Amino acid sequence: MTIIDDLRDPAADGADTAGVAAVWPWTWRALGRLFLAFLALTAVFTAAGFAVVEWFAPSTLGQAEADLSRDLEAARTETWNTMADLASIPSDTIVKIGLVAVLAVVLPGLWKRFHDWAFLAAALILEVSVYGLASFLVGRPRPPVERLSSAPTESFPSGHVAAAIVFYFGLAMIVSWHVKSPVVRSIAYTLATAITIGMFFSRLYLGMHYVSDMLASFVLGALVLVITKRALERSLDEKRRDGAPRTGDDRWPARAVTLDRT
Repeated sequence: MTIIDDLRDPAADGADTAGVAAVWPWTWRALGRLFLAFLALTAVFTAAGFAVVEWFAPSTLGQAEADLSRDLEAARTETWNTMADLASIPSDTIVKIGLVAVLAVVLPGLWKRFHDWAFLAAALILEVSVYGLASFLVGRPRPPVERLSSAPTESFPSGHVAAAIVFYFGLAMIVSWHVKSPVVRSIAYTLATAITIGMFFSRLYLGMHYVSDMLASFVLGALVLVITKRALERSLDEKRRDGAPRTGDDRWPARAVTLDRT
């Protein structure tokens, strides 16, 4: 039995899946609520960013995090430079776009519905929109060290860290919704944790962010996942009330599948 067999929902194999492509899980009302969430989150993180720039950065703790960036610059080696570059790759824009495109085929193929992919894609769009606009409005300069990477945005918050949380923990959530196996669930969450921790240290080491930038991004990523999940739950409730046709499994998040079958 392959890992694909383990992850596939056996109940869906015999289900009528004609409605999968026809029933998109988002309603316009739910998308409108996501837009309001975008405005609210942007306002909150922009205000937090101004507070960091005006009050925290000049403080003793703010100077300490700037000194940490300088200390890391002084301790750089070719080996650690390479490792930091590699650890940063999972949240690079081209990587995220490629993975989302692949999952647009893989996730509906496994579970016979678009719900899971729609959740992940919407969460990423919300995260990058909030991060991009807040970063532009706050305009916090990056640490005063040589930067070993580049980005079109400013320092606060960290888009790489927030995206790692949203994408990889979001994917781990999807796996946990569909499978009961503690091994599979542990692997999914362990990989998400390892990628996020690696992202934190790599962006700090590469001189791209302060610690406070990335701590804010942990909060942003977690909020985006919670808000998007709740928004999709409400959207599916609205679909049912409006009489949308049923798919093979339109419950959200999902029913977990036992992997101990023979």
